[in-house]
Amino acid sequence: MKEATGELSAAVVIAVVVAILITFFLVQIWPIIRANYKAQTSCDKATCASKPADNNTKGKVWCSIDGSVFECPYKG
Repeated sequence: MKEATGELSAAVVIAVVVAILITFFLVQIWPIIRANYKAQTSCDKATCASKPADNNTKGKVWCSIDGSVFECPYKG
């Protein structure tokens, strides 16, 4: 019986650690990945200026899609 209790507590510890890792991913990492994906796809779909507007944009151009204006990396 003592052996079964040890295995059960080890399984509970592993389940808790996995739950913590999944929660960390969903709360901290996934929003960053999702925002980057949305920004990248928005830049691919947008209508952009032909060249950077000034030297302060550091390789970025102004783009627009559906009335919203944002910056995207200049692709040449």
